[in-house]
Amino acid sequence: MVTVPSVTKEDLIRYVDGRLAPQRSAQVAAYLSEHPETAGELQAQQRLNALLLERYKHVCEEPIPPALLQAAAKGPSGRARLRKETLRAVAVAAVAAILGGAAGWLWRSAMIEPQWQDFTKQAAAAYRVYTPERDRPVELAARQELLAWLSRRLGMPIVAPRLDAVGYHFIGGRLLPTAGGTPAAQLMYENAAGRRFTLYIQADLRNSRDVEFQFARQDDVNVLYWLDGPRGYALSASLDESAMLPIAKVVYDELRR
Repeated sequence: MVTVPSVTKEDLIRYVDGRLAPQRSAQVAAYLSEHPETAGELQAQQRLNALLLERYKHVCEEPIPPALLQAAAKGPSGRARLRKETLRAVAVAAVAAILGGAAGWLWRSAMIEPQWQDFTKQAAAAYRVYTPERDRPVELAARQELLAWLSRRLGMPIVAPRLDAVGYHFIGGRLLPTAGGTPAAQLMYENAAGRRFTLYIQADLRNSRDVEFQFARQDDVNVLYWLDGPRGYALSASLDESAMLPIAKVVYDELRR
């Protein structure tokens, strides 16, 4: 067995991004040869990075807005004016930073902690049972009455994020039981093509710290979840991770308002 210095999560992220020095990269490669599960996680992340770059590469190819060029050309006196090449470099760097942040956000895709497996399984099961329903996909339609009822039952404010920006609208929701016998809420969304996803919410998880966004694969369902102390949120869909990213970002931002 090859002995290598301790490998950190930061090492793994830099390895995926190709930002490790050659010697350290070789050490991480040796580590991965002895840890096939971690190697599989990195391969999944590399595929995701490729998907993100393919999805958003057009941003780098867009022309620089004339107003920005004019503003740069009129820079304050005494300062060097920005050239078009400089602005292009800044734009590309900004996109790279966004994509890097998104990739880091999704980096935890296979690193689901055992104590949250029941939470994600319940979210995926509820999605799998109710989204195919054509006649009664929800218990109550999208009305304030539904949100007030769910808020009372869960003992926390339940709001329905507005997702017009990503092409989905709120159609309603329902109250669900959990494995521990406590209530959970499911909100359902649909787009013009009839594709659906659900937001599963539980208020009483035995957790006192925040957990950043993580992905869990439950058979044919992808679950993106995060924890705000004892409150858990799980976005479930039959979509790939790159397609869920913009939806999840809007959901998260709306819930933080």
